[in-house]
Amino acid sequence: MAFVRVARDGVPVTEAKDVALDANLGKRFTLKTDVVVVGSGAAGSIVAYEMAKAGRDVLVLESGRYYPSSRFTEHLGDTMTQIYQDQVGQVNTTADIIFVQGACVGGSTVIGACVMEEPGDAVLDGWASRYGLENLSAEKFRPYLDGVADQLQIHINEAHEINACAHKVIQGCEKMQFSWKPAQRNVKQCALTGHCLAGCPSDRKMSSLVTHLPWAAAYGARIFSDTEVVRVLTRDGRARGVEARITDPDSGAHVADMQVDADMVVL
Repeated sequence: MAFVRVARDGVPVTEAKDVALDANLGKRFTLKTDVVVVGSGAAGSIVAYEMAKAGRDVLVLESGRYYPSSRFTEHLGDTMTQIYQDQVGQVNTTADIIFVQGACVGGSTVIGACVMEEPGDAVLDGWASRYGLENLSAEKFRPYLDGVADQLQIHINEAHEINACAHKVIQGCEKMQFSWKPAQRNVKQCALTGHCLAGCPSDRKMSSLVTHLPWAAAYGARIFSDTEVVRVLTRDGRARGVEARITDPDSGAHVADMQVDADMVVL
């Protein structure tokens, strides 16, 4: 088996401040790549890793900032103002449901609560039959889910991972004869601090920030933060690149415009 060395601390990311200091790039520049991936969260990071591992030249563009694990304080207020989309201000049209979304390298996986419930076979087969998505049938798709579960250390909570508050809920369920089961989580040797939504400073949460993104980078993928894609470019009826705007996340200053020419665009 061949091994690829991964940096011990952090993901190699080109930030707005790096672009501003690079005289070779300027205010408008073009990059060429095989695959450009828009977004670095759960979906984008896996695509980037698999493509880079397969030998493709991969470029990942993330509109949010790069916030390495070393900066997490476990204070939710700090995290909300820095890497939550709209500082947790996203709501539906009637303003009675809040949508929590990460705005950073690694996306919502960085601030998620680690609960990882898979769709059952009946759900997958329902998607396949109802919508004609045959590749999402349980037979075809389950092996991919199992592979990701292995990569992300997904496991059913053990007894020591179920806290006193959850035990009260369990007692209530049993008294009222409701069914219950332990959650599945993507955590490796959880430190049990209870601050998942504020980011994991110990890198025990298997977010994209510490799994698929550094793995993709180890295979040569390039990652830009602070880079918002504003237009998909098409040629001969196919997506062939993107235009993006690079912005300083602290000042809001416009740093540069980027064009990417690519054989494949993944949104």
